[in-house]
Amino acid sequence: MKNTVVSSRYAKALFELASSQNQIDKIQDDLKLINETLNKYPDFGNLLFQPIIANSDKKEIFSKIFTDNLSNFTANFVNLLIDKKREALIEEISDLYISMVNSLHSKVIAKVYTAVEFEGNELSFLQTRLETYLDKKVDMETYVDKNIVGGVLIKIGDRVIDGTVKTRLENMSKSLR
Repeated sequence: MKNTVVSSRYAKALFELASSQNQIDKIQDDLKLINETLNKYPDFGNLLFQPIIANSDKKEIFSKIFTDNLSNFTANFVNLLIDKKREALIEEISDLYISMVNSLHSKVIAKVYTAVEFEGNELSFLQTRLETYLDKKVDMETYVDKNIVGGVLIKIGDRVIDGTVKTRLENMSKSLR
């Protein structure tokens, strides 16, 4: 809880500064890139979040990895987080910032889990249905999870729409007991 409060303060401050400098979307893109990198290379995150590594070394590592890919604004923000020993909050701050931007644009992110990749126009059909249902623009993030057997699991913020075969089988099993 404490980290969420701290993260939301940083995210709000970053959002206000980005807004005042008309860089909201650029900062969002930068933060998405950082999150994607941390997710794709967990060892990088583990290294960056180690308290025994000097701040100057963390800044140098971060700078070498993201040279020419981030705005100075975002790089300075990350350096501030490192100076304040809050670099471990970067993913949470990024998620909160992106939520603020999406709220500003009346947009939501739907994380869609399926057992197999979508084929043809299935994804666009689902996106259209969700946009109609939510009355908001929907950005889709798709994931393949073989454990769900079939169907689809959709997470939008704190909402979950579970139409998976796995859940149906579990519910059937419970009702037969």
